[in-house]
Amino acid sequence: MDYKLLYGFIFSPIFLILIYMSYLHISHSDNPNTSLKKTKETMQHQNTQNFQQISANDFKKELDRGESILIDIRRKEEQLQYWVISQDQLHIVFWEEDFAENIQKLDKDKDYLIYCWHWQRSAIAREFMKEQGFQSVKDLEWGIDAWKY
Repeated sequence: MDYKLLYGFIFSPIFLILIYMSYLHISHSDNPNTSLKKTKETMQHQNTQNFQQISANDFKKELDRGESILIDIRRKEEQLQYWVISQDQLHIVFWEEDFAENIQKLDKDKDYLIYCWHWQRSAIAREFMKEQGFQSVKDLEWGIDAWKY
């Protein structure tokens, strides 16, 4: 078989236009994937409230309700420099190689409040937990620096 001829056909402008037109037809037709995409978008909008950064005041209110599990993801030396919100919290260090494994051990149906020093790591951890199927994860906006309680 002459592969040069086949290669030339696959990358010919006519073939590429046909592929593109097929894509447009499929993406705009009423197929199950379209309704699935709409359902997924609706679910993502509903879950926005469960996955967000919240102010220190709101974080304190959530903590006082006693329904969430608190996770400190700071390194041990950072804990020595700044206070710890609660002695009843979990401590899972973000930078350690077993971070993902330790997060996976948690109950995905519970509500979690997470914080770090400045908020970047907790925002990444929140998104990671969302991707892993957790139901509710909120992180402290501006991290422990914003905590005044």
